[in-house]
Amino acid sequence: MARIIRRRGSPAGAPPGTLIAHSGAAPPSLRVMLYGDTELHEPALSDVGELVGMRGRAAVLWVDVAGLGDVALVRAIGQLFGLSELTLEDVLNIHQRPKVERFGEYLFLVVRSVTTGTDTEQVGLFLGPDFVLSFQERAGDCFDQVRQRLRH
Repeated sequence: MARIIRRRGSPAGAPPGTLIAHSGAAPPSLRVMLYGDTELHEPALSDVGELVGMRGRAAVLWVDVAGLGDVALVRAIGQLFGLSELTLEDVLNIHQRPKVERFGEYLFLVVRSVTTGTDTEQVGLFLGPDFVLSFQERAGDCFDQVRQRLRH
């Protein structure tokens, strides 16, 4: 039997770049890593505005957002890093096909991560000159092995 996937993007007639979290989206949790050739820091974040002061403190600032239930947070991160509203819309619309697009100074990737059996989740990645941003649908860390390698 064919599986029907209903797109849950912006409502019909909404302008491009309209950010809407899908119903049932998990509340977000953030992880931050600052790393370079000789250092690694994993600071706790009390406010997303603290990210501004973290850029430039290490070679790379990696912000991982697990859970897409807070449109204001996604928008704030997008503004801090100069991301296109169209790419942020694609992050929140979890039924995207895998793709890679260049937007000025950064690459935007959409990939599917296998979670259990045949279940997958969308992961949005932004790769910039001094930052990596990852947006996962829900908690559960597909990047744990990457973090372990950075720590060692």
